[in-house]
Amino acid sequence: MNRRGTRFDAGQQRAAQAPHYPLMARVGIIGGGAFGTAMACVLRRSGHATLVWAREPEVVAWINEEAINPLFLSGVRLAPGIAATNDLATATRDKDFILMAVPAQHLRGVAATMRPFVAAGTPVVTCSKGIERGSCALMPEVLAETLPGAEIAVLSGPSFAREIALDLPCGVTLACANAQARARLAGEIANPRFCVHPSDDVIGAAIGGVMKNVIG
Repeated sequence: MNRRGTRFDAGQQRAAQAPHYPLMARVGIIGGGAFGTAMACVLRRSGHATLVWAREPEVVAWINEEAINPLFLSGVRLAPGIAATNDLATATRDKDFILMAVPAQHLRGVAATMRPFVAAGTPVVTCSKGIERGSCALMPEVLAETLPGAEIAVLSGPSFAREIALDLPCGVTLACANAQARARLAGEIANPRFCVHPSDDVIGAAIGGVMKNVIG
């Protein structure tokens, strides 16, 4: 087996052995695009109550009524039980953790609108990759400024929305400075086909995501 395969198999073993919390988590996914929808599939397959916020009313209707998102993820049947809303307060209030999957240049505005509804200490995981124009801030830095009471984390890696939604094997990094939050998030997000490698290098994970988009 080649070295890359060995690393991936080890990641699968760690994901399978990671602590999975017994209570179903209430998760808000902010962004009904391809990646947000794909991550909703991952979390729903893991048994979590998964609510997607999307701007487009047609996306909300498709997810709720037909379990599809043909605008951003055509030809993919979504995991059963995913719900969607266009109300940001509903998608963010009383959640165990929140995933941000909005375009990088819109992250600050969406996060600022969310701020009144996000309880202090709530983990907020950015899946958005990029550098903010003007400030040159990375995505976790944007969230730290706009949601100062939240526990900020980064989800990054060589992943593609369609493959994730189709439940193909994938490995990502979950970076968070808080060790307890990092372990909890890794345990709740990971499953045997979605390997999560915990890290404390938040900035490194964010830069890796930026470079992935440039190289890709």
